[in-house]
Amino acid sequence: LGTELYNPKNLNQSLMQHFEYKLEHLLKWEDHNSMAHSIESRVPFLDHHIVEHTLSMPSHKIIHKGVTKYFFREAMKDVLPEKIRTRKDKIGFATPSDKWFRSSQFQEYIRAVLHSDSFRERGYLDANKCLKDYERHLNHKINIAKEIWKWINLELWHQKFID
Repeated sequence: LGTELYNPKNLNQSLMQHFEYKLEHLLKWEDHNSMAHSIESRVPFLDHHIVEHTLSMPSHKIIHKGVTKYFFREAMKDVLPEKIRTRKDKIGFATPSDKWFRSSQFQEYIRAVLHSDSFRERGYLDANKCLKDYERHLNHKINIAKEIWKWINLELWHQKFID
């Protein structure tokens, strides 16, 4: 299993692995996020008939020329307005990491990482620039939450697996 998981040979294998190994976690977070925002959500595409049918389809019917849910979109021609049927701007629940990284608890931790000798000596990033950018983030001049996340995880990964 270890060599097969996260190393699918095609889209269908990827979907199957996602369904078997990741779905439970995604549903847990979907439920958690919807409750946090007082939203009663549904996951209609998880009907077992739809899932079974989708997993039996050829890849080009699922994603076609970069268009996801292709067979659903095609099935909805003349049913849904085109603007909705061809919509590509949907996003899931975003985490408020920009706010988290401004909280006192995270500030202490992030500064400790950015000031650490190990982070400074790795040479991947300019620690002084990271600190300046982090201060700008704290002052709401920029939102670099994604970058901060990468900095912290890169350092933690090194500490766990390389050092």
